[in-house]
Amino acid sequence: MQTLVLLHILCVFVWLGSALFEIVAERASSNLIGSMLAALAQGRLDLIVETPAFLGVLLTGGYLASHAHPTPLLTLKIAAGLVSLGVSVYGLMLLRDRPVVASAGALVRRMASHRRLSSATLLGVGIALANGFHLFAQG
Repeated sequence: MQTLVLLHILCVFVWLGSALFEIVAERASSNLIGSMLAALAQGRLDLIVETPAFLGVLLTGGYLASHAHPTPLLTLKIAAGLVSLGVSVYGLMLLRDRPVVASAGALVRRMASHRRLSSATLLGVGIALANGFHLFAQG
């Protein structure tokens, strides 16, 4: 079971790192060309890193939760993780067609929306992670 907990934590950190990369990439892109390149990089990152990471979090977390005694803290952790998962999936749907957005204004609005979603993902994952470490420390 400890190996599964460590795998779960590893997947959480990979997911967290990909969300941080997206925020940094979006902040660094200051013009339309930079925004298009950031969108392409994020699309690849989402496909190769973020999606497998949050699926790993979902699968390992689901298994761990099914074998744990329910507590209010565990319920909070699961809720924060599921909200973050939902926000990430919605962000993936926004990002999917971003490189082909017709106007610069629409692209800027789409990037701002995705940046807010990435920030919400970080907040939810952070809450779940802090809560998870607390539960892990309790034994």
